[in-house]
Amino acid sequence: MNILLIAGHGEEDPGACLYSRREATMARELVALLQKELLKYECKCGVYNPDLSAYHQMITLGKPYDFTMYDYVLEVHFNAHKSNADGKVQGSEMYVTSGELVTTLEERILNNLAAIGFTNRGIKCKDFAVIKKAKKQGVSSALLETCFIDDEDDMMLYLNNTELVAKTIAYAIAAEYGLEKKVQATFRDTEEHWAKKDIEKVAKSGLMKGYYDGTFMPDNFVTRGELATVLSRILSK
Repeated sequence: MNILLIAGHGEEDPGACLYSRREATMARELVALLQKELLKYECKCGVYNPDLSAYHQMITLGKPYDFTMYDYVLEVHFNAHKSNADGKVQGSEMYVTSGELVTTLEERILNNLAAIGFTNRGIKCKDFAVIKKAKKQGVSSALLETCFIDDEDDMMLYLNNTELVAKTIAYAIAAEYGLEKKVQATFRDTEEHWAKKDIEKVAKSGLMKGYYDGTFMPDNFVTRGELATVLSRILSK
């Protein structure tokens, strides 16, 4: 699985602006967090050069770009509609091209963002230039309008939950494509343990993965269920 993240606008185009907020800057910050979260899963995740505007390079200048090495392209933006703080969150929406027949991933992303508190504004069909170029090369693509940069209610919710927004988008992508979390080879309770090297070896092999809290509990008794899991993994190899 290979994912490409694109931050909208850039170069001489700041995108939507309000006060000190610039859409291009916020999109790049979110893309960096999203890449960090996606790389926790068994996948590759690239980022389009943040110093450049994908639209300007590919569309205005007509420079070619090979999307075929990727399985999914997500372009990140922030919306704007000159709203004031009115106690209502305007929310998130996604755009897909007219050639996109399946939108289950985009539905997952919007549902996950809605769980944080953003209004689900739905999936809309529009052939935006960059994602259309990706789709023409046979790669599924979508454009996310994360929330409204000029709505104070949206911004308060987003700025208080920025990392959670990145996590929940990454989780939606991982769930849609069945991506497993990468095996943690170093555990916080094995640093001084006599079996540290062997523990790291079996962890890297995928035979034993430790616990969700980052521990391995190396001196605990093994349950029959845990033994069955390890034996199953050995047999599958």
